[in-house]
Amino acid sequence: MQSHSSNLQPIDVGEYRQSEEYPDFRDCGESEITLEGYTQGALFCGIGGFCQGFMSKGAKNVFANELDGPTGRAYLNAVHCESFIPKNICDLRANELPNVDILHGGFPCQSFSIAGAQGGFHDTKGNGKLFFEIIRLLKEYGETTRPKVLVFENTANLRYGNAGNWLYRIRHELNKLDYWCSEENCINLNVLKHTGIPQNRDRLFIFAVDSNLYDYNPFVAKMFTAQPRDRLDAFLLLDEQAPDKFYLDPSNRYFQEMSACRVTEEHGNDTQLYHYRKYETRLPERGICPTLTANMGRGGHNVPFLFDQWGLRKLTPRECLNLQGFPPEFKFPEGISYTSQYAMIGNSVSPKIAKLLARRVSWFFDRYGHGH
Repeated sequence: MQSHSSNLQPIDVGEYRQSEEYPDFRDCGESEITLEGYTQGALFCGIGGFCQGFMSKGAKNVFANELDGPTGRAYLNAVHCESFIPKNICDLRANELPNVDILHGGFPCQSFSIAGAQGGFHDTKGNGKLFFEIIRLLKEYGETTRPKVLVFENTANLRYGNAGNWLYRIRHELNKLDYWCSEENCINLNVLKHTGIPQNRDRLFIFAVDSNLYDYNPFVAKMFTAQPRDRLDAFLLLDEQAPDKFYLDPSNRYFQEMSACRVTEEHGNDTQLYHYRKYETRLPERGICPTLTANMGRGGHNVPFLFDQWGLRKLTPRECLNLQGFPPEFKFPEGISYTSQYAMIGNSVSPKIAKLLARRVSWFFDRYGHGH
């Protein structure tokens, strides 16, 4: 067994990759390779974006962990899970978790986001330290029962913030546990670029592979290729009048400011969205939705707007779900406010992106099996 704690530089695996033959991943279609027979577990599962993506490729959903409350209720309303554990991760112990082949999770990003104070691991609310709870659980698992493959998600700024030291520290902690994880294995994926769904959402995905079982980590950016963009119109409910609460009154000053920026609509053009941020109206590129964030749950004007035949309104939660790639059958349970729905959607991993990740992981297991 090789220990990586003494060498924190990205591992040189070029000698392996020179002969590596990657399959043609240029389309997002189905592949005969699945995750049937493999198991997954989720930390910070949210409303299930990660889980749904991996389940769509056949992974058995063994456990999921999330705080008790509306988010957990939303998860259970939409996702089948053998064991849902409603508990703060700080109180969670590995002996409560079944063994799984794949562990994934989107640990809290507020501490690392460019939109926040960027307190990192030392932010005053303590959210930045929660990644180390994942490290603790991996240690508690033990080398013979721990997950073979790890996939974590966070804001793209995690790579660049604090002069790159945040990501370096995360890789360092994983290397110390004898997981292969180099700079190459940390991959930026964009919902718009990599699925064609017209939401400009760039996130960082971190792949780690157990070095006691596998000779190297093959997950690299070239496995993910650009897709044709879909029309925004296809994700919006433009022929339906939304409930009154989503429309601005014409006397509202935000209505007036956005109306003053309204662009001419011509037949055949895709929809133009409007975004009121930092005291000004912003016009994203026509046909593209800006990043849907958890701040949508704070009220105000964080949700993108559009003009329809009935007036100026926010995107509805259903439209936001569509733009995150959730299937039509995904529904929130009764009693969860629109405010909470917006926040949960903005916090979620896109199931379409998760499906791409699952497809690459299925290729990995098909090629390398359970390791040596």
